[in-house]
Parts: sequence; structure tokens; C-alpha cells
Amino acid sequence: MRRHFQIFQSDAASRYLPWLLVLAVFLATVATAGLLAAERTLVQWRTAVPTILTVQLPPSDNAAQDEDRADALVRRLRAEPGIASVERIPKESVSRLLKPWLGDDFDASALPLPPVLHVELQQDSTTTADDISRLATGVAANAIVDNHREWRERLVNYVSWLRLGIAGGLILVIVVTGLTALFLTLSRMAIHHQAITLLHQLGASDRFVVRGLVRQAGISAMISAVLGFALALGLLVVLTAASRELDETFLPVLRLDALDWVWLALVPLGFVIFTVLVAARTASFQLRRMP
Repeated sequence: MRRHFQIFQSDAASRYLPWLLVLAVFLATVATAGLLAAERTLVQWRTAVPTILTVQLPPSDNAAQDEDRADALVRRLRAEPGIASVERIPKESVSRLLKPWLGDDFDASALPLPPVLHVELQQDSTTTADDISRLATGVAANAIVDNHREWRERLVNYVSWLRLGIAGGLILVIVVTGLTALFLTLSRMAIHHQAITLLHQLGASDRFVVRGLVRQAGISAMISAVLGFALALGLLVVLTAASRELDETFLPVLRLDALDWVWLALVPLGFVIFTVLVAARTASFQLRRMP
């Protein structure tokens, strides 16, 4: 009876429909990676960054006076309770940030670059951006305070909606995968209807026929899972390598850690199990309807 499994191994459905499953695994893996990266980045943004502010002192015609005001503001802020640290950002760092707009050949010394202070608040500090702004304008009336919390909250809201969209896309891929497995099983049963009828006449049970269909569905699913996961893995490796060149000073980058890669490795396994279960239930239901 074991040879009867061979009747399910070569048909049009087994040659063409599994390519849809390859695409489903690819999309599911990429969507899961995006979901994990978005979740991890949201946690980092919500816990690590809201205590950082930047203070700029627009330059005047008197460079020495600008330096004196910057030094006075540093001393004033460091004496304020609730502030963890105050550091001057070197002019070299400021000029490096301007290179993408001004080019690599511009002379930073010829520009009146403003003194920039990096202010970090304590985690339990009650000091607000408005308090820092009042202190800064008390030393330099034209001081500008950039509150990173505001634009971080906008980014957090955006990534939250992005995460919701990715989750919806992942659910859609799972539904499409289930429907593909269902139609693949029905197609095979229609193609091999006469052979299944003959097996029944020879005394084969429904369980025997289901095992044959599930066996072939499992083989197709495993091949599709390997191909789809390999394509997705190649794309993710390229994107991860490209992200290493990005500067995270002001904008954290979506990245995956070691645990996330473990979860991704479970995607093709879950795909195979899900496909086999759908094929088994579909075949059992359809066989019960056959005369």
C-alpha cells in the first residue's frame, strides 16, 4: 500500500501552485522581521531617549563673546538640579553634520557655526524643556532649545501605526497561505479522483488517502518554505548590512538582534505545520463528502 503514495507525487498542482507558497513564506518572513524590528525599536525609543535636549546659541559678530556665553550657560546648566550632564558638541561634529548639504570641500572655519550644547536630564528629573529654555535665554536671549521628546513622540506614533499595518499584512499572508493549501489539496483530489475511488474500492481507508495527500503537501511545503525563507534571509542580510552605515545619533535604526533571528527561523517551520494541518483537514472533509 505504501506505493500508492506515488499517485499524488506528479500533477499540475504540485508543479505550479507551490510557487505561491514560496511567495507566502517570503512575505511572512519579511513581515515578521519588520514587526520584530518595529517592536524592539519602539521599546528603545520609549525608554532611552526622552531625557535628551539640544541647546543652540545663534552666533553673533563677536566670536569671543559667543564662547563666553556658551561657557556661562554650561556652568549654569550643570549647577541646575535634575540635569545629569551638559556637554559642548565639538565644532568638528557640527561641521560633519553639515557635509551632506554643503559638500565635503566646504571650509567649516569660514562659517559662523553656533555653539551647540548636549543636555541630558536625569531619569527622575522634573525639569522640563521650558525650564531649560528659561535658563538658556537668561544667559543668551536668542538661545534655541530643541526638545527631542516631541519629534520622538511623532516617530513613535508613526512606527506604532506602521507596526499595526505590518501585523495586518502578516495576517493577510497567513490567510492566503491557508487558502493556497486548501485549493492545492482540493486540486490534487480532483486530479486524482479516479485513483482515490479505486483505492476505496480496493479497501483503502480514508486515513490512508489522507496520509498520502498530507505527505505530498508536507514535501511541497518544506521545499517552498526553504526557498521562500532563503530569499527573505538574503534580503534581510543585505538590509542589515546597509543599516550599519547609518548614523544613530539622532534617529535610531530598525535592526534585529540575535533573539529576533531565532524567531524568524521558526517562521518556515510554522508555515509547514500550518500547511499540513490545513491539507489534512481539507482532505478529511472532502473524503467524507465522497460517495
